[in-house]
Amino acid sequence: MLNGKLVSLRELEARDLDQVFLWDEQDEVYLFKGRYKFASKEDLKNNFIGYSFSQKIFVIKINQNLIGLTSYWAIDHRNKTCEFYAKIYDKNIDPLPYLTESLDILIKFIFNHENLSKIYIHISDPSDPIKPVLEKLKFTKEGTLRDHRFIKGQYVDTHVYGQLAKEENLMKIEPGQRRGA
Repeated sequence: MLNGKLVSLRELEARDLDQVFLWDEQDEVYLFKGRYKFASKEDLKNNFIGYSFSQKIFVIKINQNLIGLTSYWAIDHRNKTCEFYAKIYDKNIDPLPYLTESLDILIKFIFNHENLSKIYIHISDPSDPIKPVLEKLKFTKEGTLRDHRFIKGQYVDTHVYGQLAKEENLMKIEPGQRRGA
């Protein structure tokens, strides 16, 4: 378990899949976008092992309540990079502070425990709640992939953001502590 002041992260377990299925029915879970749509909870549970091997998935918790997911994948140990994402699915809370701390915790874990040197993210939705968090955490906008994805009947640009382990003194940040503090 990875703990902060506001949230805790722990690896996704089979017991969490009922909640993940509900989130997917209400607001398509990012883990499954562009992939097979699960027909039932049992279908999701039967395919859980495949997802857990291809990426590291964590639930975001406040006390014992699951509020979202964060994960990283495309782990390239030779180049020491990976892609990541996080989302708060609980509609009753302001996602900004919880996303911020969740990413603080995840970034520290990736750089310190996975020994990676760069993380990156692709954002295609200009209103994605993670975008202001990336700006707050001083991610660098590395480029734009023009008309990269086809969403809701139109092509949209995808923006790539990244951060290096050597930037912002990340190696010294504890979960819950803020950059520049």
